[in-house]
Amino acid sequence: MMMVDAVILAGGAGRRMNGRDKGLVELSGRPLVGWVIEALQQQSVRMGHILISANRNLPDYSRFGYPVLRDVYPGFPGPLAGVHAAALASPSDALLVLPCDAPFLPENLLASMLTELEKGANAVTVRCGGTMQPHLCLLHRSVLPQLIERMARGEFGLAEWLSELKAATVEVPAGSIANINSFDDLAMLAARLAGVETISLAGQSLGSVAAQKHATRASGELRMQADTLQQFESGSLSELQGIARAAAMLAAKRAADLVPQRNPHTVTAVKVDFMTDRLRNTLHCHVTVECREGQAETEALLAVNLALVTLMESCREHDRSLTIAEVRLQDAASPAPGVLPAIL
Repeated sequence: MMMVDAVILAGGAGRRMNGRDKGLVELSGRPLVGWVIEALQQQSVRMGHILISANRNLPDYSRFGYPVLRDVYPGFPGPLAGVHAAALASPSDALLVLPCDAPFLPENLLASMLTELEKGANAVTVRCGGTMQPHLCLLHRSVLPQLIERMARGEFGLAEWLSELKAATVEVPAGSIANINSFDDLAMLAARLAGVETISLAGQSLGSVAAQKHATRASGELRMQADTLQQFESGSLSELQGIARAAAMLAAKRAADLVPQRNPHTVTAVKVDFMTDRLRNTLHCHVTVECREGQAETEALLAVNLALVTLMESCREHDRSLTIAEVRLQDAASPAPGVLPAIL
C-alpha cells in the first residue's frame, strides 16, 4: 500500500471573500480548515502526514497541531505554489491535495483515488456531479520533477497541469463535496447543517417561485446611518449578510417551534435578497419561502424579522440609530427582488 500525505490549501488571497483568510473563516462556529482535517481523519485509508499550506496567520494554523508551510514563490501565485511546497516537504509515495473550502468528503474518496494510482496513473482528480474539482487531486511522487520545472517557468495553473498529466478521474455523486466560494455559500451550508434540508442556492431561481401556489413573499427594512449603509454597499459586511441569510432560513424552517399556534409546514426553499436604498439610508430585505402545503406567511415574516434582527445585533454597537420597519407580506403585485423602484 502506498503511503499518502495530504496538504490542505489555505494559502490563497481570499479575493471572493473580501480578502479574508478562507481557511480560518468559520462554518457553524468552527474554522473551515478544522472541518477539512476531520474529513481527512475519517477517510477509510490511513494516511501519513497532514500538512497545511498557508501564507497568513501562521500561528493560528499551527494551533491545529500540523506542520504549516509557506509558498516558496511570493505574491499568492495560486494553489500550485502550495502543492509545490508540500511536495518538497513530503516523503510519501503520493500527495493528496485538497482545498480548505471543501469541508466534507466521501469517506472512501482517497481509497478510490489510490486505486487509480495503483493502476498506473500518475495523477488522479475528482468529478462531482459532472463538475471537475482540479483542486482536489492525488499526485504520485514521480511528478515532482515536472512540478519543479513548471514552477520555474512561472506556469502556476493547477488545472492545466493536471490536463497535461492526463490525470485519471474518480466520479462522486453530486452534492457529496461542498465548495464554499462566498459568504452566501457559507450561509447556505450552515443552514443545511442546522436542519434546513432544501434551500435554493445563491444565484439560482426558485423555479418562478413567486408564481407557485405555495410560495409566499415578505419584506422589511433596516434604517441606518449613511456610513453604515455604505459598508453594506461596499461589500465589507458581506459576511454579516451571509449570517443573516442563514438566520432567516432557520427561522422559516422552525416557525412551528417559535409560534405555538403554527402547524408545522415542510419548507422546501428559502430565498433571501438584500438591496440598499441610498435616498432613505435603508437596507431592504426580501424573503421568498416555498412550502409543500399551505401558505407560508408566518415562515416568511419570521425569516425577514430574524434576518434584520441579526444584522441589527451585529451593527448596533457602531450605529445606535438602527431601526427595523415596514415588515409585511407582499402580494403578487409587489415588486420582485432586484426590480425595486428607485425610491421607496
